[in-house]
Amino acid sequence: ENNLELAKYVRDLIIEGYTYTYNIDNPVIYLGTLYGIFKKQHNQLAIHNNIYAQRIYNYLSSKIEGEIVGYSFRDNFITNQELQMEKIIQKFQQFMREQYSQKDQKFIEREGRLLMLAFLKPIINGIGFDFKEVQISEEKRLDVVLTFYNHKYVLELKRWYGEQAHQEGLKQLADYLERQNLERGYLVVFDFNKQKEKAPWQEDRQKVKGKEIYMVRV
Repeated sequence: ENNLELAKYVRDLIIEGYTYTYNIDNPVIYLGTLYGIFKKQHNQLAIHNNIYAQRIYNYLSSKIEGEIVGYSFRDNFITNQELQMEKIIQKFQQFMREQYSQKDQKFIEREGRLLMLAFLKPIINGIGFDFKEVQISEEKRLDVVLTFYNHKYVLELKRWYGEQAHQEGLKQLADYLERQNLERGYLVVFDFNKQKEKAPWQEDRQKVKGKEIYMVRV
């Protein structure tokens, strides 16, 4: 945080899914490499290891956990040691509608997915784990694999870039569910389009390539 440029590069990599060429002559990349935060991976800039990425996620989400107090009580979302994922993302949608619908759009664009990660933390903390994988695509997808007791769930977070990109993204999520050997997945779409108000706060359920996907739009 004492170097805003370095902080931006880190955030761009692990939250936004941006790609940077690994150029050691870039002073920010050099500094991040010197500190052991960055590494070169297939000529691209990457976080040095998964443990660092997880700790950075935890740090960033901890700074905004206070925003969600009163919404993500664990007992509301667990039945027989299973997460009620639909209820979780419905409650997150409610939280965003009540607390953020009138806030600055640039703030929501910057913090939206991190808010979802912070929302999950108190629900799974101490019992479950979350593993995040940035998918390099037009929609800047962020796939989150949750484990809770003996169960596994896939939650995808992405931005709205139009219907065509959305349909392609659904197919990609179905393929990802197949690789994870799961029949059901969950999707939170952050829609910053000014036309959103014509169909605000939607939820939907679709069958895609044999997989069931439950989606909410915020």
